[in-house]
Amino acid sequence: MSIKLLWENEAKTIIRMEVIGQWTWEEMYAASQEGYTMLESVDHVVDPIIDFRSSAAIPIYSITHARHMIGRRHPRTGLTVMVGTSALLHNLWDIFRKVYALFVREEEFTLVRTLEEAHAVLARVQANRSDAEVSTPPKAS
Repeated sequence: MSIKLLWENEAKTIIRMEVIGQWTWEEMYAASQEGYTMLESVDHVVDPIIDFRSSAAIPIYSITHARHMIGRRHPRTGLTVMVGTSALLHNLWDIFRKVYALFVREEEFTLVRTLEEAHAVLARVQANRSDAEVSTPPKAS
């Protein structure tokens, strides 16, 4: 499989999805389901890092699949940070964000260049997250 998931820290507040080489949307959906299961195992908000640094290319129909995947976000999902995105993915994301402005909220997604930047962004977000957000996340339906 070209997509791997792992807990990024012992507190299980960050999940990292490593996207490696040439991958398919079927693999992304399977990984997303695995991530959903990981989120179900905790009682707090979790921030995903999607690491594209080792990704070869984005498969076709990316806008359609991205819309579908975002529509399936787990209720405990916090800020999703995409790392190492190519210029193409960055441009596609900008188009997607404009076309589906009601679907994609700024506070739910961000793009950064490095894993270190992702950790810094999430450290700030998690430090500012209210106790209510952390301790009483919504249950999945």
